[in-house]
Amino acid sequence: MYNFFLISIIFLVLTIKGYSQKTFEIPKVYYEWNQIKNANISSGGKIIAYEKNKLKGDGSLHIHIPSKNIHDSISKAEQTKISYNESFVAFKINPSYDTLRKLKLNDISKKKYPKDSLGIYVINNRKILKIARVKSFKIPEKSGNWIAYLHKKEKKEKSQNQEADTLSTDTSETDTVKKTIGHRLVLYNPLTNDELTFIQVKNYKFSENGKRLIISKETKQDDTDKNEVEVIVVDLTSFTVEQVFSGKGKIADIAVGPDGEHYAFIYTGDTTEIKDYHLYMDNQKIADSATSFLFENWQISSNSNLYFSEEGKRLFFETAPKPKKKAEDTLTDDEKYHVDIWHWRDRRLQPQQKKQKKRDIKRDYKAFYDIKKEKFLQVETKKLRHVYILKGNTSDYAFALDSKPYKRETSWTGRRFRDVYYINLKKNQCRCILKKHDNRISFSPAGRYVLYYSEKDSSWYSIDLKKDKKINLTGKLDVPFYNIKHDMPVEVKAYGVAGWDKNQHAYIYDRYDIWKIDASGKQSPVNVTKSHGRNTKTRFRYKKTDPEAYYLPDTLLLSLFQYSTKDAGYAQCLIKNSGKPEVLIKGAFKNYGIKKARESNDIIFRKGNFRNYPELYLTTSAFDTIQKLSATNPQQKNYRWGSVELTNWISNNGDSLSGLVYKPEKFDPEKKHPMIVYFYERYSDQLHTHYIPKPSHSVINFTRYLNDGYVIFIPDIIYKTGYPGKSAEDAVLSGTLHMIDKGFIDHDRIGIQGQSWGGYQVAHLVTRTDLYSAAMAGAPVSNMTSAYGGIRWGSGMSRAFQYEQTQSRIGGTLWEKPLHYIENSPLFYAPDVNTPVLMMHNDHDGAVPWYQGIEFFNALRRLNKPAYLLVYNNDKHNLRHWGNRIDLSIRMKQFFDHYLKSSPMPVWMKYGIPAIDKGKKTGYKLTD
Repeated sequence: MYNFFLISIIFLVLTIKGYSQKTFEIPKVYYEWNQIKNANISSGGKIIAYEKNKLKGDGSLHIHIPSKNIHDSISKAEQTKISYNESFVAFKINPSYDTLRKLKLNDISKKKYPKDSLGIYVINNRKILKIARVKSFKIPEKSGNWIAYLHKKEKKEKSQNQEADTLSTDTSETDTVKKTIGHRLVLYNPLTNDELTFIQVKNYKFSENGKRLIISKETKQDDTDKNEVEVIVVDLTSFTVEQVFSGKGKIADIAVGPDGEHYAFIYTGDTTEIKDYHLYMDNQKIADSATSFLFENWQISSNSNLYFSEEGKRLFFETAPKPKKKAEDTLTDDEKYHVDIWHWRDRRLQPQQKKQKKRDIKRDYKAFYDIKKEKFLQVETKKLRHVYILKGNTSDYAFALDSKPYKRETSWTGRRFRDVYYINLKKNQCRCILKKHDNRISFSPAGRYVLYYSEKDSSWYSIDLKKDKKINLTGKLDVPFYNIKHDMPVEVKAYGVAGWDKNQHAYIYDRYDIWKIDASGKQSPVNVTKSHGRNTKTRFRYKKTDPEAYYLPDTLLLSLFQYSTKDAGYAQCLIKNSGKPEVLIKGAFKNYGIKKARESNDIIFRKGNFRNYPELYLTTSAFDTIQKLSATNPQQKNYRWGSVELTNWISNNGDSLSGLVYKPEKFDPEKKHPMIVYFYERYSDQLHTHYIPKPSHSVINFTRYLNDGYVIFIPDIIYKTGYPGKSAEDAVLSGTLHMIDKGFIDHDRIGIQGQSWGGYQVAHLVTRTDLYSAAMAGAPVSNMTSAYGGIRWGSGMSRAFQYEQTQSRIGGTLWEKPLHYIENSPLFYAPDVNTPVLMMHNDHDGAVPWYQGIEFFNALRRLNKPAYLLVYNNDKHNLRHWGNRIDLSIRMKQFFDHYLKSSPMPVWMKYGIPAIDKGKKTGYKLTD
């Protein structure tokens, strides 16, 4: 009797709890949800910091010190940096969301908005220091307890002797000069409270080891055309300040070596339109436009990115042709012409040239100064614009990529063909080693070998750069090293390279395993993971946790993903005496974001699944203990959520397919449920992906629709060249019928939804079947014949490559396969549409021209078919503007609710919204 009573009480409590779970209130629910961003672990693993940001609203910074069981949070904080010595955490503090919103509502100028502040969390006493009006801050990368922060600029009029830093030039006490007070820099030690202040600061940089700070200053005087400039070096070990340069002109950039031994800056004293920039190192001018290493009519670039190599032995900068003097303007505006001239021999189309115009104008070329040898080397040239020096710019070997010979055909094929060059910097020699290459390459860090994948025979090759000898490394292996799931009409890519060891062995991937390959070809390839991946259908991939390492470690940390179950985790494997990988953690979750402390074995990573937000965890390299650090969305327990599972079926043409089935909370298989089918190529690997409620960029939010009782089905699609539409039919229709056969789907209440490529397939499907009661197509291509010759306005490229070789999968030109283009264009079959269609196509879509949506809408409208087109003004392919995202979420849900749940039709669907009422009436209200 007692047990029966207890069970009854428990059942009653659980029942009440279940019914108390609520639906999402839109848009209010969007403001409740958080996301983890920018998780970091300190050098010694003592401190973990991450941001918990709201979709809209004030986020917070969370600081954990696990050894002391400390967890502190700071509101409105972001852009976190942890000091290398683990003495403090620095961050930016934003003005509150509500404050800024009120200012926007009152149309207050942005100049009057409250400014960002700097926050400093001191580890030993947990105190927070707050400094107002901070523009930027920096800390040394690998040592030191210092922080430097730059205040926002303020304009004042003062006597120059009233505010000065340690090394300002002396002036008469009675001499008052009107000047603009620039940014004020404060160098501060939070542990000792030592502080130095500098005014008129333009730029500042720490040495990597925290021993030196270099500062450039600039003061504008009203009585001269030149600004007064200074370069100051602060020695943080002796706490001394030295003015190393002063003059009149401009400092373009500054740099300090990683050990603080050397510093450099670029200066010009010219006031003319064409300025000559001088390169200084350690207060000595080492180059200007007259220096012999420069090409004729070249100079030190004013846009130089000045930096030292990792070992501090080379100083890198850029050079460029001298700019030409602007011609005198002799025409009025109405006398000037404005024309783009498209030339058939242009390497890039005019729209692409215009998109890249600023980059082209500022194009410069890498050079370096060898400090020990006191020699310059011009590394990049107009012929070889992209040169990469091995081992963190410290090697005598480099490689270059030249795509210019193939730019013209790239504009319609989309393929990034390149000639690959090998460069011996020591001997100043360069030779081409690969022609027209468009696949994986990898240079050994020592510069002896280059590894490349050949599409012709699906093999990995090496080139012995010393002997100029090519070696086939994998041709005898009965294992595909290319992507076996590739289904586009273009050459297939290899899976890739994990890295190199110190003995000139490369480590390459097949679909599942990792192979050790002797680049010399003398030793046979070795399967490092002992085919355990292939035997268990598990993918192993190396996770690099030391960003500065040139070679693979002796023990590889591997991510793992099992294709059959979609389970994930981590494993480890020894390079020497390799054996079956040791699984460290594995389960029904998705994992990512792994980071290791530089000087300890502590690791942070994230894992989660559909029901559980991917929280942040702390562990060690052995994964022996795992500690959960975050609790991001505890409010989720208050809402109906749902579940997800895999399903498998055979398509009409015999393909074995998989898909995802999302079921609402408290799913009753005995009832008939409405269903929305969403798709985008292959999706089943996303089984354990978590989706928070958020306004739509373009597609349905799974959790929101589940919360309202919908079943969601996502089928994988396998494509056949020339028949993308038919391929979608075979997969999606057979999958939908497979779901109907399960007995819990109402076949009269099924909708489909997709965006971009998915939007095209939605548009195609409604011309082929009446199975669906409602369809939403975002940014669909409706007419491949008109879209083929258009421009992708986001990049300026021709759209042709998409149809010939990539996602649209036609496999030929419009004139080679005209019938394929017509057959796969929904517009030509518009009379067959009987399904109500909602489209979104925005007028700033840079991927799919929005007239594609207009073409389909006009056809359906003329045919008197129920059709709606949402055009969000000045918004992109996927919505970015918050208000537009909320609006789309509301309208798309109302559309599906009406046709799939018999909800009343909203005003905007029944009557539309006239242009004169735009922005005044939403039309959300439901009609009777």
